[in-house]
Amino acid sequence: MVLWLGTGEAYGLLAELLAAEYGLPGLPELERQAGGKPFFPHWPDLHFNLSHSGGLALCGV
Repeated sequence: MVLWLGTGEAYGLLAELLAAEYGLPGLPELERQAGGKPFFPHWPDLHFNLSHSGGLALCGV
């Protein structure tokens, strides 16, 4: 699935993707691993990657 947000807000894109693909009503609680990578502590099997630059964002789930 491809979603385009003009703002380039990576976490907004992630929330939209999770709503579209998994029916989640909002962005789940996030925590960070020791190296700084964010993860969902209550959804341990749901992995994602974010990349953003300027007004563009890319998200993979």
